[in-house]
Amino acid sequence: MECRRRYLEPQLRALPNAVVVALGSKAAKRLKGVSRVFTAFAAAPPGCNFAGAVESWRTVASMVRRDIQP
Repeated sequence: MECRRRYLEPQLRALPNAVVVALGSKAAKRLKGVSRVFTAFAAAPPGCNFAGAVESWRTVASMVRRDIQP
């Protein structure tokens, strides 16, 4: 949580329209309460080996593309 307070939160204040993607449940839990966070399976084992991982990445990529359209 120290990294979030010290680094991420100031960056998000500086870039209020930033889109954040949390890959994995640990990242998603640590980003709880942050707006504009999309979640998907982790990109590293074991999460990347689960059924549905690749589809979750495709889905989140599509959601991010829709979110950042002008």
